[in-house]
Amino acid sequence: KYWIRRDSKSRSDLPASVLHLECDRTKKKRLTKILGKLRESRDLPGSPKICVVDFCAYKPSHLRPVIKSLKPRLSHYIFISSDSIYEVCRESRDSSPHGDSGDSGDSGDSRKDLAKYPRLLRESDAVRPSSEKEQRRLKDKDSYGHKKLRCEEYLARKSREYNFGATSLRLCDVIGPYDTTDRFWSTYLWFKYARDYPVLPDKELQTRLSLTSSQDAVSAVLRTLQRLSEGRGESKESRDSWGSRCRAYNVAMRETPSLLEFLRMIASHAKKGQSGLPEDRRMEE
Repeated sequence: KYWIRRDSKSRSDLPASVLHLECDRTKKKRLTKILGKLRESRDLPGSPKICVVDFCAYKPSHLRPVIKSLKPRLSHYIFISSDSIYEVCRESRDSSPHGDSGDSGDSGDSRKDLAKYPRLLRESDAVRPSSEKEQRRLKDKDSYGHKKLRCEEYLARKSREYNFGATSLRLCDVIGPYDTTDRFWSTYLWFKYARDYPVLPDKELQTRLSLTSSQDAVSAVLRTLQRLSEGRGESKESRDSWGSRCRAYNVAMRETPSLLEFLRMIASHAKKGQSGLPEDRRMEE
């Protein structure tokens, strides 16, 4: 979905040189067969090595057949992870996932927003509690985050075992072009017809949101691929120092609006040409 232009009538804007194979990863036998063909394919341009960009795996059983089938040629695995993994880690903080430095762009007024958090989440915070009882409690609380973190842990083990690199990109709620969840579109329609259907928002209106632009997600993938294409990881020395090591990056926008601010932004577009925002008072109440 990230590779289709908004003005395109085609299902995909991938170059003709890109080999496009369709499969259902839940049908493991069929998937293994297709991946075997990919591994043996002579149609792949350039290097005989393969880099995987995995957008839809959310449990280790999804990763296993891919790694097993491609391991003779697998050089790097880019896994699209989630900020939900921090929900099953040692501490639960009112934090925003902007990385170790918390600096993903220009400094300025946006720093005032970031200062509202006790501390930004760091990639190194992704450590499960030592207590098995606490691990089980957090797993029950957020099974999605648990499964995504299990995928990262599985990748770390297999990257050492088979000597390939791995990068986990931890995305927040993704907004922007190609978002297929319809969650924000539904909210837009909700506001547009609020005269007939009153808006009843969540009580946690001051909760601040962590968001990821879909275009930033694409840029993060492309930058990782660029580093690989520049020759990083080709020599044994560089493989030992970078290519074989698992890395993780938080990918988030600097803006961290409250739920109320975010709803107002959507409402302002839905109510263009209409007088006022009568739902504002109801939301604040």
